[in-house]
Amino acid sequence: MRYFFFLFVSLVALASCSEDEKVSTLVLAETTHGAFIRTIEFQNSVFITEDFSQPFRVLIEEQDEAFGGLLERVELFVQFIDNTPEDGNASIGEVAFRTLLPVDFYEGPFEMPRHVLEIPILELTEALGMEISRLGVSDQFEVRLEVFLTNGKSFSVGKGSNCIVAYDTFYSSPYSYTINIVERIPEDLFTGVYRYESVVDGPFGPTFGDPHLVTISSGASSNVREIRFEDLTGSLAVDQVRLHRFTIVGNSAVFRKNQLKRLSRNCGEDGQPVMLIPDEQPGIANVLDDAVFELRFQELPNGGVPSPARIRFSKQ
Repeated sequence: MRYFFFLFVSLVALASCSEDEKVSTLVLAETTHGAFIRTIEFQNSVFITEDFSQPFRVLIEEQDEAFGGLLERVELFVQFIDNTPEDGNASIGEVAFRTLLPVDFYEGPFEMPRHVLEIPILELTEALGMEISRLGVSDQFEVRLEVFLTNGKSFSVGKGSNCIVAYDTFYSSPYSYTINIVERIPEDLFTGVYRYESVVDGPFGPTFGDPHLVTISSGASSNVREIRFEDLTGSLAVDQVRLHRFTIVGNSAVFRKNQLKRLSRNCGEDGQPVMLIPDEQPGIANVLDDAVFELRFQELPNGGVPSPARIRFSKQ
């Protein structure tokens, strides 16, 4: 079954990547030198002020060169980011939160260990020693994972290229999750057909090309939206649509971190995958009128310097 898994990856790679940088080659090479915590599926990625009983929930999978056999433990850490500092900055630095042992994982497809990571908000506030009453819309929790192997190695944030840490790739291994605190909005708000245009171009020009129409739909979690950008370059051989996600947080549109600008035949843009990360200031949105909104982010070439970019959407 394990060999079938790598054979399957290789076949997909042949259809989507160049000869000099196949996904199959990357998988075999990278798992020999490290380990990954793959993000398989977000089941709930926000905390809703009207119902704090819903935990953050994501399905993860651990991979190493021994197909999970090297897993010793996964340590979780958490910090609080106060984005409403009008009454004083109450941000709290990173603290230890939880330990996952091999027994906490179950055998998933292809014999890889999987775990449904479920985190109630009350456990986070208790670990951080804070009152839940201090939380406000737009505040965030940051959860970081670090995997420890029986060979003495450990891996966490900062130990992977853009192709490794970006969501919606084979690896999808950022080792961290940002949990936004939101006030629920109707599912049909900020959905439908919009006209995209670039307001501030990135270092390579307009991030998603010339102005054109896109479709925006509701995501798996409340307030999360998915933009369907077609690959206008014709560089994708398998999937001609790439999803980019953002969250409506109050009157802001928060771009999800660790999203690749696009995929091309060599698994990156001109051999250097460009990561899109949230800007320091979120985009502007109006929960009472979804006719026009903006997203702000930074384009980060692999090993390069981030450059700000801004795009606008107008409902059709």
